[in-house]
Amino acid sequence: MKKRLVILFLLLIFAPLAACGNSATPVKIETAKAGKIDTSVYDQTEIKEKQKAALTPLVKVNNEKQITDDGNELYNIKLLKNGEGEVSVASTKVKAGTSVTINATPANEYKVLSYLIDGHYTSSNTFTMPGKDIVVEVSFVNMRHEVGLAGYGDYNYINLDYTSAIEGTKCYFSLNEEQLQYYYYYDEDVFVRSAIPDQNGEYEKYPLTNEGNSTYSFIMPQNPCVIGLNKRSYVTILDAIISINGDQIYENVDDYIRFNLSSGGESINVNENIKKEKVLITLDYLNSLYEIEYITMQEYGSAYNFSEATKVDNNHYEMMPLYGYLFINLKKVEKPDDCYYTTCATAQGGSISVNMPWAKPGDEVTVNASPEEGYRLIDLRYTYTDNENEVSVPIAEQNGNYSFTMVNKDVNIVAMFASDDYVKCTLNIIIETNYVTNQYTINEAFDQIYQYINGGFKEDVTMVNDTAILMPKAQSAQLGFTHSDFLDVSVVINKEHQAVSYSSYYIDILFTVPSEDFVIDIYIIDLY
Repeated sequence: MKKRLVILFLLLIFAPLAACGNSATPVKIETAKAGKIDTSVYDQTEIKEKQKAALTPLVKVNNEKQITDDGNELYNIKLLKNGEGEVSVASTKVKAGTSVTINATPANEYKVLSYLIDGHYTSSNTFTMPGKDIVVEVSFVNMRHEVGLAGYGDYNYINLDYTSAIEGTKCYFSLNEEQLQYYYYYDEDVFVRSAIPDQNGEYEKYPLTNEGNSTYSFIMPQNPCVIGLNKRSYVTILDAIISINGDQIYENVDDYIRFNLSSGGESINVNENIKKEKVLITLDYLNSLYEIEYITMQEYGSAYNFSEATKVDNNHYEMMPLYGYLFINLKKVEKPDDCYYTTCATAQGGSISVNMPWAKPGDEVTVNASPEEGYRLIDLRYTYTDNENEVSVPIAEQNGNYSFTMVNKDVNIVAMFASDDYVKCTLNIIIETNYVTNQYTINEAFDQIYQYINGGFKEDVTMVNDTAILMPKAQSAQLGFTHSDFLDVSVVINKEHQAVSYSSYYIDILFTVPSEDFVIDIYIIDLY
C-alpha cells in the first residue's frame, strides 16, 4: 500500500542546514505499516504564516522511497461519539493484538447505551486491536424520560406533580378519591405502561406497588411511560319486577316469592349503587305452586344488552348486574291428579318452604323453617279443611328436622317466629264443674274467665296457638280475669304454686316471666 507522508515540523529544523551543506542527525519516522513515501522540505517561517497547501517546498524529492515495517505493527483508532459524554483510549496508535479499554464518561443524567467497534455493536468497553485501522463509536443516551397520563381526562383522577423522571428511581403518584366517588377500581385497574408500542403494537406494563392511602409507586423504566386508570362505573338494580307467565304482579308479591340480593358476601338493595360483580339471588320463599322460569336483567335504555341468571341450586341464582331492571318470571307448575298441594303461608321474622309443591297421601313432606337474625321458631303446623272445619296439626321436630305425613287434602303450612326478647307461655286451663273436669283452649276460656294479660285486654295478646301466648322475657307480668264468689283458683308456674290475689271482681296473678319458654297451669273449681 502506497503512503505519502509530509514531513513538516521536525524536518524543517534540519532542512536549512542541509541546504548549506551541513550535516544533521536523522529523524526517525514511525509509520503504521510498510509502504512507500516521498518527502518535501518547507521553510519553517512560512509554515507559521501560511497553510500547508499554499507553501512551496524548498526541496522536493521526486523519487519515491520504499520503507520497511519497523516491527511495531501500530494501527490507528478513530474515536466517535453520539450523545452527551466523553470518550478516550490510552493511545490512538495501538499494536495489533493489544487489549484496548474504552474510557466512556457520560454527562450528568446520561449513560452509555452501546459501543460500536469496527462495525460491530457490543456491551463491553474492552476489545483486542485487530491488524488494521478501526473506528470506535460510543453512544450516550439520556436517562431522564417523560412521564405522562394515558388517557384524556385522567388528570381529573390521577395526581401527578412531575413530567419526567430518571430511570431506576422510585416514583410516586396518587388517585383523587373525591373525583372517583362515583366510580370504583381495583389495583389491577391502575397501571404504568410504555408510552410507545412495540413493533407488534403491544405496550409493556410495569410493576406497581400499592403504598396505601390511594398512593402507588413504580420504578422508572428505561423509556417514556404513561400512568392510567381503568375506572369502573357503578351499576344499579332499579327495581325487581315479578311476573307470572309474563304478566306482572302488582300486589301481594310476598305470597309468591321472597328473596334477597348480595354481592361479595354483603347484602345489597334495589336502587343502590353496586359494583359490577356477580350478584347472588337467594330465595327465602317460593310459593310451591310456582317455579322460576327465568331471571334476567335489561340495561336501562338498551333493547339489546341483557344479563341472564344462572341457577346455582334450588335456592340460589347468580348473575352479572346491569344498570336497569331485574325481571323474575314465574310459571305455574302442573299438579298430578293423585296429588294434593302443599303451600306455605307468609311468616313475619322468618320464612318456610317445603321440599315438594304437592304430594301423594302418605308421602313424607319436609319443611324448612329459617328464622331471620334475632328471631326463633315458636310454632310450626299444617292446616287443612275437612267438612268445612279447619284442622290444625303441629309439626314435630325430629333430630333437627321438621316433617309430616301428607293427608288426602290440600295443606297449608304456617309458622310463627318470635323475637329473641320473647318467650312462649303455654297455658293449661282446667275447669271443674259439678265434679266434671274439662281442659279449655285459650279462646274457649276467654269468654268465661280471661280479661287481661299484663295490663292489655285479650285483643292485644299475641297468640301462638290455642294453648300458648308470647310474653316478654324476664319482666314483671300480670294475669287477671273476672270471677264469681263461687270460684276456687290455683295457679302453678313451672311446677311452683303462685299466690293468687282476690279483689271484689277480679283475680290477679303477679309473677316474673322466666327467660325460657314456660308453662302455667290454671285450675278453676266452680263451687256453686
